[in-house]
Order: sequence, then structure tokens, then C-alpha cells
Amino acid sequence: MLWRHILYYSTNSGILKGLVCTPVTVQVDITKGIPNFDMTGTLSVQVREAKERVRVAVRNSGFNISNGRILVNISPADIRKSTTGLDLPIALAILGTCGIINNDMSAGTFVAGELGLEGNIVPIQGIVSLILGALDKFKRFIVPYDNLSDLSILKDLASDKEIIGVRNLRECVEIMSGRKKLGTCELKAYLCEHPVIPMSDSDEMFFPYGQEIAKRATLIAISGHHNIIYVGPPGVGKSLLAKAAAYLLPKLDDSEVVELARIYSAAGKELYMNHSNRRPFRNVNCKATLQTLLGGGRYPVPGEISLAHYGILFLDEINHLPTGTLNALKIPLEDKKITIRRLDGMYTFPSNFMLMGAMNPCPCGFYPDKSRCHCTDHDVSEYQKRIDSSFYDRIDMIAWMTRVEKKDIGQSNDDISAMKTIVSKAHKIQSERFSNESFSYNSEISDALLDRYCPLTPKAKDMLGRAYDRLGLSLRSYNKIIRCARTIADMAGSDIISEEHIIEVLNYRNQRLL
Repeated sequence: MLWRHILYYSTNSGILKGLVCTPVTVQVDITKGIPNFDMTGTLSVQVREAKERVRVAVRNSGFNISNGRILVNISPADIRKSTTGLDLPIALAILGTCGIINNDMSAGTFVAGELGLEGNIVPIQGIVSLILGALDKFKRFIVPYDNLSDLSILKDLASDKEIIGVRNLRECVEIMSGRKKLGTCELKAYLCEHPVIPMSDSDEMFFPYGQEIAKRATLIAISGHHNIIYVGPPGVGKSLLAKAAAYLLPKLDDSEVVELARIYSAAGKELYMNHSNRRPFRNVNCKATLQTLLGGGRYPVPGEISLAHYGILFLDEINHLPTGTLNALKIPLEDKKITIRRLDGMYTFPSNFMLMGAMNPCPCGFYPDKSRCHCTDHDVSEYQKRIDSSFYDRIDMIAWMTRVEKKDIGQSNDDISAMKTIVSKAHKIQSERFSNESFSYNSEISDALLDRYCPLTPKAKDMLGRAYDRLGLSLRSYNKIIRCARTIADMAGSDIISEEHIIEVLNYRNQRLL
């Protein structure tokens, strides 16, 4: 193909650092001389490999750019670029320098996408955050067609923008040159052809038989966003109760859905919230690595604690997790975010989750049933000490579960609707109470604000003081009891925390563990 040399051509794109989009400009100059392809701009191996992908993809798409020295610069130069999403803007900038693409259209267009060797355009991770970060700067966005399903979450926020999905480089060039109508390539048309069908969760919620004490503890935990661990023998319904609890949580609001979409997109996970505003429930096995749990990698992506943002992180056999992993959880439990350090800077991901854990009480699992448990007291003590006291200090409640009685099997008196109403009312009370604060739940009340939001009756203060001395509570545990009691008082419709509320919380802070 003959081409006309233009002195300078550029395309607009972006890179992610954590969930933050940084705009970048791809600049290209082609001059006569020995064919060569150079790239500058503080580039990672991923981006440097793009020149081979781009060269082959352009050739296989029917374009000839071999006669010249190609220089690609990606600015700003002081920021390290590490994404395959720059393949497409590099290719378009090269073709633009050849005079193939309309310059006016490129000026207001944001482009992102990876190229396959055949010229096909491959979906990329983090597309939601990329587009959100550039919404106020561009009127048109060209992305991989297979990313349009992810971006359906932005249909309202980007209603005045053109979001165009392209399948291959030639199609993209034809659209950029104004030679092809958008048709089904645009997000709005895509959504008409692929309507979102809401998911029903009514058939998936099932509570274990019996276990009324544990169910009550679960209701309190969900109502105030408190961390809880279930302790009991195998098969009594610990995991089942945790899974069922997720369905009692209120639906995500629109801003929460968008924030979760950014996290899941950055992690390359399916955006289930496109089909349901259900809060996430992440079930993590005790063999999970530190990177799986917290996030990380050479170019960090969100881990399970971030995928559980605004929802529940369930750690099965929690006391079998390595001590180092449990210790690493302490900071995100307190800060509601995780920061991962790399040579090129820090990557921060949100992690405001409610922790639910499950564990057996002893190596055989049947303590304190002496007819079935043959563990020594030392065995039981050492088994429970796999979680150190500083981590237990960050747990609000312990719910002990026992073997289901025969009379309870097949009998379910759970009024799911009533449970949801209790949780909804408690959340509404907290929403109104904390309307001028930066937090939403009783579990998040800072120590400095406890006196303002958690008034106690004299008898409640006396009961808590005696418990502090008798149980040897830490100050953190003392304050967590007040926060849990605040939730119980909200569920009872009481403005003041009474002695009864304190007593109930103490029942869930069993001294065998806490």
C-alpha cells in the first residue's frame, strides 16, 4: 500500500496504577531510511513486546508500513507503562502517520486494546477504570468488542459518550476514517442486542437446621457489619450459614456497583453484578496464598479481600491459614484498603469487607463432646492458638455451633423475610445516624466517637467494667463490645445501650477463644 507521510500523529490512551487511570499519549514519527522500529517512554517488557505484535497485526490486516524508520514515544516519560492495552493506540498512531486515519476524529478519541497477530482485538483487564478515568476528557472511546459487556455497567454514566467496540484492526481503521457506520459496534446498540437479565437469588438461600444461637449472632453481625467466626464440629452448617448470610445483605447501590465493577475488571474477573446487585461473597480456602488473598503480582491486581469489597470474605478453616497470612490481614481489616508496594510505586485497592471465618474447635473437630472427642486439653489449646490473640482481638463475635438435634432435622422455622426486615431497619438507623460521617456501620465507629454514638446506661457501664477486669479484655476488645451492643440496641429499637445488650455480646465473646 502506498502511503502519505505526515510529520506527526498521536492517539490518546491510558494506563492503570491500582484502580487509578493515568492518561497517556502515543506519538509516532516515520521517516525514510533503513526500516527500524523504536519505542521510548519508560516501558515495561509488556509494552516493548508490542512492536512485534503491532508489526505483524498491521501486515496481516492488509496495511504495509515497512518502508521507513518508525519511532513511537509514549508520554509522559516519567511514568512506567505496563499494559498490553497500548497495542491498538500504537497501531492506529502508526497508520495515522501514514495518512490512513482522519486526524480530527483521533483528537477526541480514547483508544485501548490488545492486538492478536491476525489483527484481531483482544479484551483487556481494567477497562472499566480506564474508561471511568477518562470520561470527562473524551467524547469517544474505542475498546475491544468483547469488553462491551463489562462496560454495560457505565450505560448511565456514559450516556452522552460514544463507546465503540471493535473486533479487529481493519474495522477500527474504517470507523476512525469515517468509512463505516457504527451500527452494533456502539455500546447502546450492543445493550439492545444483549439485554441484562436480572438474576434471582430466592432459590439459593438456605439456612441450616437448628443453630438458633449462631443464627442470632449472624443477624447481629450482618446488621452492624461485624466480623464473626463460627466454631463447631464438621457438618453442622458453618459454611452453609455464612453463605446464607450473604443473601440477607441489602442490595448494592449504583455507586457501589460501579466501584466493584472497577475492581473485578482490574482483576480480570467476570462482572457478575451486571446481572444482580447482590453483594459479593468470596469463599477462600485455607490453602490460598498470600498473593491470592491480598492481591499482588509483578503488576499488582486485586486479591480476594478486594473482590469481597462491600460484601463478605469467608475464610474456611481459618485457623489453618499460615500465621503470616493472618497477620497480613490485620491492616486491611482496620484500614479497609490494601496497599501493595513495588519499585515503581504503590498500588492501592479498596477492601471494606465483613470477615466470616469457620473452624473446628479441636484437631478431631468434636470438642467439647467428650463422648466423641479424644483430644487432650493441650491438643485443644494448641489447636485454637493457631490464631494468635492479636487477630482474635479484631474479631467481634464467636458463634459456637453444636451437632444438630434429631428433632431439628427437616424443621425450618426461619422467616427469611423477617430477617431481611431486621437487617434493613438496622442499616437504615445507621445510615441516618452516620449521614454526616465518612462511614456507614456501627463496626466502623472510631474510638473517639464512641461516647457520642454509643451511650450506655449506668448498669451497662458497670457490667462492662466488671467484664473488662474479669476477662482481662484489651482496650480494642472493650470497644468492640460497645460497637456490637450498639447494633443489638438498634435491632431492639433502643437509643441507649442497656445491660441486656452488653450481656448478649459477652455471650458471643467466649473466653475459650476471646
